[in-house]
Amino acid sequence: MQRQRGFTLIELILVIVMLGILSAFALPRFADLGRDARIASVQGAAASIRSAAAIGHAAWLAGGGTGNDIAYEDTFVLMQGGYPQAHIKLAGAVGIAGAAGIDAGSYQINPLPYTNVNTSTVTVRPLGVAATATCYVSYTQANMTGTVPPSISMQTGGC
Repeated sequence: MQRQRGFTLIELILVIVMLGILSAFALPRFADLGRDARIASVQGAAASIRSAAAIGHAAWLAGGGTGNDIAYEDTFVLMQGGYPQAHIKLAGAVGIAGAAGIDAGSYQINPLPYTNVNTSTVTVRPLGVAATATCYVSYTQANMTGTVPPSISMQTGGC
């Protein structure tokens, strides 16, 4: 007759305890991935805005350095001082958020495009972040003459 081999109850309990201890150390690292994702989202939006501002300025210069807009795919980008405007109220045109490919389906844009708000700054936050949180990128458009270029600032402390 063969003797059956198996794990004793003590061996099983020890394995379960060791797995519990390992998960207690690993869980906090994985639980904080949401914050990392929000920070990466803000950094991506900031990079898109920087690129769109640089491309818009280059296109404006290539077009002679005059005019209030530049052609952009099937629409146009409103310019101020040779750089994209922050907020636009004119349907059919885009400001910096549209030029950067940032849409309200992925980000909170304040103020929303096409709203009747006079502002020179637009703020972009990841979805689900409170409006008061310091987790955003903001774009302040250039002055009228272009002697002061646009300002792009990023805050990730409250993500």
